[in-house]
Amino acid sequence: MIPTEQFDKAFESAFRDRDNFIKYVKNFSEEQAFWKPPDNEWSIIEGIEHTLLVDVFFRKSALEVLEKAKKEGKWITELENKEKMSLEALRNREQGFVESPESLLPKGRNDLQQMIRELYPSKMAIHESLISYRTLDLSLLIPSPRPKYGALNIYERIYYSGIHDFLHQEQMIRASQNQSFPKLQY
Repeated sequence: MIPTEQFDKAFESAFRDRDNFIKYVKNFSEEQAFWKPPDNEWSIIEGIEHTLLVDVFFRKSALEVLEKAKKEGKWITELENKEKMSLEALRNREQGFVESPESLLPKGRNDLQQMIRELYPSKMAIHESLISYRTLDLSLLIPSPRPKYGALNIYERIYYSGIHDFLHQEQMIRASQNQSFPKLQY
């Protein structure tokens, strides 16, 4: 597959997951979104805020790696250990629980509808930031491997940005199935 196809397919997948995430979260009332699950999982609004924070982090970190590669003319990351989880394994949550770094923890935003409106533009900002690299082969460029995920290349990281949405939606589904979750009032 040529680089433009790899780039486009990765973003198609990430946008599909984002679209599903938006369709899911926009159905909650304020009361439901702020309801805190009893088992220390995040509320729906916390999951949305975290997702937006991760978008900013991903865009910034991907651009740093790409700009460094461009500056140095080195599009191959040399690693001793190139093991990684498959995208399917990541989507199936085989990596187990992954602790979020402090910088990506929800800060307490409470503007639910505004955050929902920011979800699509936030993902689009990642796409627009990386589009100038679309024609380059990024399959051997591996930004700082994560212990739980392994050596994911730039394309796989783009796919994972959508998988991340999917995993948080899955957590929200679990939370909304709790007996104490507020029911919609008609």
